[in-house]
Amino acid sequence: MVYKVEGIVIHSLDYGEGSKILTIFTKELGKISVLAKGAKKTKSRFSAVSELFTYGAFVFYQSGKGLGNLNQGDVLYSFRHIREDIFRSAWASYLVEIVDKSVEEQVSFPELFTLLYQSLLALDTGKDMEIVARIFELQYLGFMGNDPELFSCSICRRSDLPLVAFSVREGGFLCDGCLSKDREAFPLAPVSVRLIQTLRRIPVARLGEVEIKVETRNQIRRVIQSFMDTYLPLSLKSKRVLDQLSKGYTP
Repeated sequence: MVYKVEGIVIHSLDYGEGSKILTIFTKELGKISVLAKGAKKTKSRFSAVSELFTYGAFVFYQSGKGLGNLNQGDVLYSFRHIREDIFRSAWASYLVEIVDKSVEEQVSFPELFTLLYQSLLALDTGKDMEIVARIFELQYLGFMGNDPELFSCSICRRSDLPLVAFSVREGGFLCDGCLSKDREAFPLAPVSVRLIQTLRRIPVARLGEVEIKVETRNQIRRVIQSFMDTYLPLSLKSKRVLDQLSKGYTP
């Protein structure tokens, strides 16, 4: 059967002397894998559309649920600025690897597709890299059914009390009255609480210029990463690379 889809290349694997196996995240079919014959060759018609992060239109033939064969590919948006910058490329690799490692083949996931596309577009157009990733992480958790409790106390469920800490064990924020129930919960400044709530709700396409102190960034990162490591643990090569690069990066 012949399919025509639009999608983002989230993984590219060399195959044989001149071909590549592409993993493409599409809005229509979810994640698919296709063989792009000759894509490694400079003059190949599939060379440009096989680049990581490329958003393109793809026509492929597939029999059953096996590997498809790419018949045609056209670049719709190259995300060139991401590939030209080592930091943006590292953040983008982190986002696409999360999708690749957690989404099953041929399961439509249009909301996550839109989030990934808009996040890559934000990175490509110069938006704050770390904040784009934090928005992606929080909203990805929601799509995967693992939302932390961010708008009320995760123990007493009251939303009219100030939230002062985050509990990985309880899966969300704690109010002052419940803080003693988890000695391992880590305290948060009010600005960190407000920003996490905002990042969970704001469409990444609406992200403007932001100025956030390093201390606040560190608190936000600790909340999200500790939660993800516990409830959606993924072994990500890109995260290890990103952690190394981030040691020398100052927002």
